[in-house]
Formats: sequence, C-alpha cells, structure tokens
Amino acid sequence: MKYIVYGKPNCHYCEKVKTLLTNRGYQFVYKEIKEKGDSIHQELLALCPETTTVPQIFYHIGGFTDLKEFEE
Repeated sequence: MKYIVYGKPNCHYCEKVKTLLTNRGYQFVYKEIKEKGDSIHQELLALCPETTTVPQIFYHIGGFTDLKEFEE
C-alpha cells in the first residue's frame, strides 16, 4: 500500500506533503507535473477531471487481498 502524490515544481504544499509522508515512514510515489498538458497532468485529469490544484494525494491499496487486510 502506498500513496501517490501529484505535484508541481516550487509548490510549498507539495514539499510539505513529501516531508510529512517521509517523516512518518510511508511509501509514496511523487509524480511531478512539469507543465500544463504534459503526460502526468493528463494522467491526473483522467483520474480526477475537476482537479485544479496540487498536491493531489491518492492512496493505492492494491488487489482484493490487500483490501481485505486493509479492512481488517
């Protein structure tokens, strides 16, 4: 299980999210949007079309077994 964080360069809140997750020992993948319309931006919009701000944070659980463990 891990977090997926979408952010952009020079984003104060994006840096705070990365620091918080790191300090708490959580696994995460940081996906940086370099410019509007790039592939990472398009990926984010496919997941959440009405998104207008970053960071956007998603929690990836995995498959059925992972979900079952998460629920227990």
